[in-house]
Amino acid sequence: VSNAYIEEGNYSLAMKYAKKGYDREAYAVAFEYIRKDFINRNFIWFFVLLIVFLVAAVFFLAFTTKRKIKLIKNQELALMLSAPIHPVNTFLSVKEKGYGSVLLSVIITMIFYIVTVLQTLAGGFMFTVYDSETFNSIWVLARTVGFVLLWIISNWLVSLLTGGRGTLKDISVVTCYSLIPLIFQRIIYIILTHILLPSEAEFLGILNAIALIYFIILLLVGLSAIHDFEFGRLIGTSLLSLVGMAVIVFFIILLVILAQQFYGFIVTLISELLTF
Repeated sequence: VSNAYIEEGNYSLAMKYAKKGYDREAYAVAFEYIRKDFINRNFIWFFVLLIVFLVAAVFFLAFTTKRKIKLIKNQELALMLSAPIHPVNTFLSVKEKGYGSVLLSVIITMIFYIVTVLQTLAGGFMFTVYDSETFNSIWVLARTVGFVLLWIISNWLVSLLTGGRGTLKDISVVTCYSLIPLIFQRIIYIILTHILLPSEAEFLGILNAIALIYFIILLLVGLSAIHDFEFGRLIGTSLLSLVGMAVIVFFIILLVILAQQFYGFIVTLISELLTF
């Protein structure tokens, strides 16, 4: 049906029926025509708005810098938002001045979880493939919040053994503040999946790679600042932290298995006593 509407030039209905039939190829063809027509009709307005926005942004930044106006009054919030731009100064302040908010760290982690869920649920039809009946947000919670918690605990234990100076709070703040590029990457990803075509998916891959590299750089800079490690020692302890995460997961799985076996033993024992 959708292909018939494409031949007729009714691309809106073609997209509608292609979505109902999960025909992503036909949807992409119809969407390309609609997008091309939209750009042709509104290109001049987008261009003008872009120029106005850039000029206004330059003047606004120049004005606030000259007058030394602080846009964000809250010191902890300002410090958190400065982490991706000035990571060295930010994380040195965390270590030397005791700055860094655990509450903001928790909020960032939860936002990271939410946008990761939305990346699957709210992405564009052409890029989103999931089964609503089998989708499990608990698994996403384990991949996001669980991963962050495992890293924090593992790095803290490793730093205790290797002479790292960072406290549990310092490690938590550095790790969570470093998630900011990944959060923005997921938000931009969601937007772009409603704009790009599958043939342009390499832009999403580049975006993912840049955000991941940015995250790793921020994390390493932060860990180096709070632990006062040289580069070689930093890499070594980071690799040990990854190994530690695997060990922690192994013990958690082992405990779960033992708990299940113990529960089964108790249930069996009670049932036999009742039938005796």
